[in-house]
Amino acid sequence: MVAMPVRSKRSARELERRIAELERASAAKSRFIAALSHELRTPLNSVIGFAKLLRDGRVGPISGDQRECLEMIALSADHLAELVDDLLDLAQIEAERVTLTPLRIDPAAVVVECVESVRPLAEEHELELLADAPAIAPVLLDPRRLRQVLLNYLSNAIRFAPRGSTVRASLRIERGELVLEVADDGPGVQPRDRARVFEEFVQLDDRPRSGSGLGLAVTKLIVEAQGGAVGVRGVPGAGSVFFARIPVAPAHEPDLDRPRRLPAMSGAAAS
Repeated sequence: MVAMPVRSKRSARELERRIAELERASAAKSRFIAALSHELRTPLNSVIGFAKLLRDGRVGPISGDQRECLEMIALSADHLAELVDDLLDLAQIEAERVTLTPLRIDPAAVVVECVESVRPLAEEHELELLADAPAIAPVLLDPRRLRQVLLNYLSNAIRFAPRGSTVRASLRIERGELVLEVADDGPGVQPRDRARVFEEFVQLDDRPRSGSGLGLAVTKLIVEAQGGAVGVRGVPGAGSVFFARIPVAPAHEPDLDRPRRLPAMSGAAAS
């Protein structure tokens, strides 16, 4: 057995020390984000609640201009709350504090439920919202996380689809995987940006900065934690199809119907 040179031993110890420091810094960042997110949530809920009370005239009559200003306050506060929720999700996943709870579910019913929940938002943007959700056999999946993936995709599509166009959500089973797709007629994603769009805090230069830059990153982490994959395809200028492929088990396997933790995120970008 060949002895390791002293310099190599020092280098190895220095590398281990630096790795430990980075791990501690990453854990501290996650704790800080989680704590900050919780602290921000309480005053934000008050801002949103009172702005909507005033806007709806529940504490006295208001003028049209005042209603318009209050509507902008409520919309901006809702957007900020969305960002806080995304940050909290990201911190929890990094800290391995989020569990998956696979249950026997009908994925088609989840798709229809998600589409109906965002229909008012789609109508505000003058969009037609369609669901292609044929009946399939029940599967074991975490319904909350499935909703989160689909709602992130739907919200993203509604944000960028041009008025008067169509957003379509669909699902199918293909080679043992549940395939979710959300298609829109928006600006599309350039081939060079198709991996970047799922990174944290990324905003594509040719799009309005109306998103948090976290929803798609959280979606990617949730899907990959279940052994799946996400992606986007389409023609730039002619729309996008965002998809998620998640391995599924038949719902008659009861040993899989139990909570399990999401693995820690690797290679997380510093915020």
